[in-house]
Amino acid sequence: MKTIFLSLFLVLTLINSAYASISTPSSLINYNNHNLGNTINFEANPAVFLKTLSNKLEDEQPESTRTLLFSDFPEYINKPGISYQDTIYPFKNKGKFRVFDYHVNSSTNPLYFSILLTNKNNHSVSVHIEKTAVSGPSMNYIAAGKNAVKEWLNSSVDKTIEIEPGKTVFLAEPVCLNKDQLVNFIIDATVSDAIQVSTVARSDPKASLRGLALLGKTTKGEKKPTILRGTFNTADYYHSYVIGLDERGYKVVGVAGKTEYLQGYSAVDRKKVINYGNYGVLYHTTFKLIPFLQIPEAIVINSRGGAFATASSIAINGELVTQGFVAPTETTAIGLNTVKQGILVYKEHILNSDEVEINWMPAGGTNLPVNFIVQPY
Repeated sequence: MKTIFLSLFLVLTLINSAYASISTPSSLINYNNHNLGNTINFEANPAVFLKTLSNKLEDEQPESTRTLLFSDFPEYINKPGISYQDTIYPFKNKGKFRVFDYHVNSSTNPLYFSILLTNKNNHSVSVHIEKTAVSGPSMNYIAAGKNAVKEWLNSSVDKTIEIEPGKTVFLAEPVCLNKDQLVNFIIDATVSDAIQVSTVARSDPKASLRGLALLGKTTKGEKKPTILRGTFNTADYYHSYVIGLDERGYKVVGVAGKTEYLQGYSAVDRKKVINYGNYGVLYHTTFKLIPFLQIPEAIVINSRGGAFATASSIAINGELVTQGFVAPTETTAIGLNTVKQGILVYKEHILNSDEVEINWMPAGGTNLPVNFIVQPY
């Protein structure tokens, strides 16, 4: 009996000393003193201390979800024109698509920004709108991007538009921007047949699409810019991780790295493009937390690429507990000229095998990659 007690004591001592010996950037942080959404200031660069966990369910990544139409080029628009245009077909992702449109008026004259749908068929086409967000006019570009994601997460629309042959209608009504103001549209919809989608800026909100020039064309000899517009085959990423007894401590999940930037095709530039920043992509990041001595866990998003902000919805064991939660809450963004900041997005005692799903989207004007840090406290 004495031998058994001594062995148990040694095991617990080794466990406790192992935790005590981990000197980390957040070793002095008491997460009980922080609310969700608070900025966490680390003592040192977290990357020095991280042990990366692999995606345990990477083979379950869906092949496709919905088509993404991304328009952020030119980001600063100084004249009327078409920033992006492509056709959505019902046989691709079952006609489901998302538009992420993010532009600034750099002209001294007001411009009206909108998204248009054109039916070039000889029969009517229906478009069912499921989610919609409009943020702007605003001169705080990151805040506008964060608010757009929040509004989109909270949105639930059940509206159908019938478009007659040869007609053009609004998917997003015109928003008038003065100089240096920005607007961010995020809209999910589904088409019954082929529909042309156009993101436009016009001096007259009712002006015809005919005669509008394509914006962002480069002339021969001109330096080629990074083209942030295009059509992408998916608009979702799924990651799942297990945090078990053998993976306790100061761990990291590298999410939304450069290797995950969507590759697509720009229908107007007729070339392959990359969505640097994965704007318009909804990330489904799931953690399976296995209980051990009822230790509470904290999950922190650590910015690795510059300014970062987001909005998220969080579900515990499939039950939605937070929807449209903006982060960070105290400031516009984290990670401005530092990699020693994070956002607290979860903290809880783990009494059962809890599954935490964090659905989030990078806000317009912010940067990837990010790390998710999981730490008991």
